[in-house]
Amino acid sequence: MGNELAPLFMLPQDDETREEYYINDSIVNIFFELLEKRSDKFLNSYINHYSFNSHLATQLITGFKSEHEVLACFKVEKLRGVHKMFLPLCLSSHWVLLYVDIKEKKNFMVGSRPVFSNTILPF
Repeated sequence: MGNELAPLFMLPQDDETREEYYINDSIVNIFFELLEKRSDKFLNSYINHYSFNSHLATQLITGFKSEHEVLACFKVEKLRGVHKMFLPLCLSSHWVLLYVDIKEKKNFMVGSRPVFSNTILPF
């Protein structure tokens, strides 16, 4: 990972492009991998969840992989007993989180922009 986090600690100057300061897929996915590791280590401290890799959604949306190919990338057994599912997506250079609450049968899209703030989606 090395210098990937360095731009997060720098302030962009007026003549610089802000794109080099965006958080990319690898950083987002590492966060969810860390969440999974902590959940495995501290079973009673975290909700039973499953986090999808953001690359899968990108590949599906762009048509790089079919729905069948994307679904083949993970094992259904991992979803048994899961209460929450998370799918991070980058839409127009902005990260949002699709969040599915299986117990409550609700879907949410969460993001920092008002248009994404706790939007409830049909289940």
